[in-house]
Amino acid sequence: MTDWTTNPLERARYLDGEGAPDERAVRAADLLRDTAARARVDADARFLAVVRRAATVVAPAPSDLLAARVRRALSADRAAGFPSTGAGDARRTRPRLVTIAATFAAFAVGTALWATSGRVTTSTAVPFDPRLAAIEAYRDAKVGVLPVDALPGGTCEDGTSSPHRFPLVTSGEVSVEGCREQDGASVAVLRRTDAGADASARNETGFVVVPADGKSAATDVGFTRVDGLMVFDVSIGRAKYYLATPYVAVAGTPMCAACHGPARADHPERNPHRFFERAPLVLTPAPRK
Repeated sequence: MTDWTTNPLERARYLDGEGAPDERAVRAADLLRDTAARARVDADARFLAVVRRAATVVAPAPSDLLAARVRRALSADRAAGFPSTGAGDARRTRPRLVTIAATFAAFAVGTALWATSGRVTTSTAVPFDPRLAAIEAYRDAKVGVLPVDALPGGTCEDGTSSPHRFPLVTSGEVSVEGCREQDGASVAVLRRTDAGADASARNETGFVVVPADGKSAATDVGFTRVDGLMVFDVSIGRAKYYLATPYVAVAGTPMCAACHGPARADHPERNPHRFFERAPLVLTPAPRK
């Protein structure tokens, strides 16, 4: 007669309490009589006990900023010239198992680093680009992620890099919805205060403030086109401001609509800025020849 304990499915049935009473009585007697059979069932029982205990453990939730930091790292890599190769079918000649193993290895290393430090960091060798930071802040805000990595009394609250010193913030036209500190600058999100509950009219703006020499006037406003977005830059006093907003927010309207509500944007003569276009920002390098 075949030993039922050599069959994993039958061992699982027994440990799960399945089977008629007379069948279970016979199997219990088998385990009392055969030590090798009992060892096989006991090994499965210990494994199931570990699984059940693990199910009761509450794993620490990742930081709400993890997704934003990963996106920031990817943006920094693209700016440094490390985009996706786009090789497509040419890459399929590599063994799939090698690719899968490399993916799991990278995931394991990244998880270990996050568990020990609590944050994902980017390489300090990548220069800080306020335009990319403004774009990232805007895109994060559109999915409900606001920058909140700020220190008490840091650049988000005080000093020339504080977003609260921006004239439209001090006048109450826009509000600062979140801020983080990065390389002596502040990265924030602005929202118009005259939009009320209309989410479509809030027009979130990615906002970056960096220290400046204070020699530039506020009458000239530059803008850069980036992948369906517009990044405006203006120097006021000893700070330079970068604002990222979707192109549709200003298409067919005065450029003032990027910051101002209809009360002022509909009267561009009240905002005597000179707008000029800067060279397009290239997010990925040109293909190699």
